[in-house]
Amino acid sequence: QEKIQIQLTQSFEKEEKPSKDEAEKEKASDKLPRKMLSRDSSQEYTDSTGIDLHEFLVNTLKNNPRDRMMLLKLEQEILDFIGNNESPRKKFPPMTSYHRMLLHRVAAYFGLDHNVDQSGKSVIVNKTSNTRIPDQKFNEHIKDDKGEDFQKRYILKRDNSSFDKDDNQMRIRLKDDRRSKSIEEREEEYQRARDRIFSQDSLCSQENYIIDKR
Repeated sequence: QEKIQIQLTQSFEKEEKPSKDEAEKEKASDKLPRKMLSRDSSQEYTDSTGIDLHEFLVNTLKNNPRDRMMLLKLEQEILDFIGNNESPRKKFPPMTSYHRMLLHRVAAYFGLDHNVDQSGKSVIVNKTSNTRIPDQKFNEHIKDDKGEDFQKRYILKRDNSSFDKDDNQMRIRLKDDRRSKSIEEREEEYQRARDRIFSQDSLCSQENYIIDKR
């Protein structure tokens, strides 16, 4: 029985080792430098996974209000960090995996070296020779989007008002036409009635003339 127990414990230890190794590999992969910032022939910034950083950030700023606030906050902190010549590195507080992903991409967009600390929950950024400040701030992309929406709404409102105006003019014309036609019809009816009266009078006078002559 002791031999069987020893064999079972050894088999369990062998099964546990791969899981530990996998966990260590995951930690090691998360600790790998994520500074990779490349600029391809089309002058677009991409990270190590091939994501177009500019397109990703602009779409997130425009379409996701919750992430927009986070991106604006990260941008301001990174701008302050880049502007501080005395500090070559900055450690951010612990974040969720999703917010760390946002921070990694913002840091890559600014040309910073970005890694995670030993806990795997905090991101550390360092200045590099590729560090830059983009031409446009994040809030400018939001303003452009609002301006386009306002312009579309203004054009649509103007078109609707012009249609309403044309419709009102058509209605006024129809009313005027009806009025003018009714007046003409009245005059015509009046003329017809008058002709009938005069014709009846002439017939009566002729009959009276014939009777008197007899």
